[in-house]
Amino acid sequence: MNDLRKMYEEKQKRYQQLMNELNRVKAYEQQITNEILRLEGELRLLEELMSRENVEAKKDVIKAEDIS
Repeated sequence: MNDLRKMYEEKQKRYQQLMNELNRVKAYEQQITNEILRLEGELRLLEELMSRENVEAKKDVIKAEDIS
């Protein structure tokens, strides 16, 4: 009976170790997901700013051509 109890305790310990590792992995995955979402938002904002900058630059070129 002691052998079975020992085996059970070892398996239980390994199970708990794996569950703890899984929880760490899930937390890391969430951290990465949050970083990805933040970067996607920043990229969209930068794309919008670059687009506006290009529009303004084209307007400046048109104005310069009108002056010449």
